[in-house]
Amino acid sequence: MAGVVFDRSDHVLHWVNEFDEQLIFWQRPGESHATLLHSDLDWDPIPITTSGLLLPGAWAQRLDFGEDFPEELRRNSPIPVISGVILNMPEALWLASCFSTTERFRRGVGVR
Repeated sequence: MAGVVFDRSDHVLHWVNEFDEQLIFWQRPGESHATLLHSDLDWDPIPITTSGLLLPGAWAQRLDFGEDFPEELRRNSPIPVISGVILNMPEALWLASCFSTTERFRRGVGVR
């Protein structure tokens, strides 16, 4: 899988979408970004951030996603995107959940 090696301290989450494509969310402690590995994208590692996740409806809910995009696009985009990759809504929601659960790892806060 793209030659990546996970460390025991990494937070690695796996999901299979409705098309049987596999997605892996990989967060290393203290790194400001996570990595997306997607079977439909040949497992090429894609650095991802919360600010690079364009999530329809997030702006209206005042969620901290998509800050890399202009406000008009955040308000009106019907298509979820992360780091140039078009997603479907379940994939985008899964990634938002992954970012939420690993926020403390990005800050470098250890697990209890």
